[in-house]
Amino acid sequence: HNVQEEIIQNAEEHSKHFFRMPSRVKRQITADRSRIRKTTRGFTGLRKEQLDITAKGHPDLKEVIDVGIINKTAVNRRGKRHYLGENKWPSSEKELENAIETYAGKAAVIAENVLQLIAEGLVYRGAFNDAFGEDALQVQRLTRYPPSNEIEDKKPGEIGSGTHSDYGGITVLYASGPGLKVLRPNRTVNQFDFGTFSEELTVPHNGEWVEVESRLGMFIVMGGEALQRLTNGLIFAVKHKVDLTGDSERYSLAFFLDPKPDAVLEPIAKFRYGKKGLYKAKIAG
Repeated sequence: HNVQEEIIQNAEEHSKHFFRMPSRVKRQITADRSRIRKTTRGFTGLRKEQLDITAKGHPDLKEVIDVGIINKTAVNRRGKRHYLGENKWPSSEKELENAIETYAGKAAVIAENVLQLIAEGLVYRGAFNDAFGEDALQVQRLTRYPPSNEIEDKKPGEIGSGTHSDYGGITVLYASGPGLKVLRPNRTVNQFDFGTFSEELTVPHNGEWVEVESRLGMFIVMGGEALQRLTNGLIFAVKHKVDLTGDSERYSLAFFLDPKPDAVLEPIAKFRYGKKGLYKAKIAG
């Protein structure tokens, strides 16, 4: 992936520094989550986000900060505001901002390369250019999952991050600590999980959860719901969750490459094989 170890370590160290700040400092940059679930900028505290929106879901036991990333190679980047507002950073923390934006720039390259490789693998180079391109929505999320024994009022069924699929195209994840599990798809069965952001996007499975180990210097890459829609179900959005694990905490850096907000998402004609698409068209938003 050609991402220097010091860039990753610097982002991790500054992420941990942020989450160790006093609660009053983090609350000063609280995100406004009344507008939308995902891309609001700023800090979200314990139990303030719930990704599993099914009847079995619970508020997530995690802290996050979401940062919008502007593509610095875009021709029209001057004067462009972050989608859904400007970023929120603690005052006098320019080093934190620089470390995270530098890391996100490298993660963006990985995401774009993976998207290109998927298109080539499906024998359609440039398949996703219309939906993404230089105006693609880019979000960097920093997350801390506390040890379960740190939460005195933990309720049955509460975990770090409830079962969900990501909204967009490609997620590039770097993490330290255990807990991540993915639901293995299985096209031969009739048991389905529904999409988090679009219920019409289903993933067949037999209930098998696979633990994904965090490894030093290695990234985890997952596809999202937009990718499933565009490929007409050739690629499934990855259903995943994060369990809490006793006395171990978990930190993660998740970069999301999402479609540009005004993109029309619908199954690409080449992937319909002369048939009607499996999913309806929708505006990315």
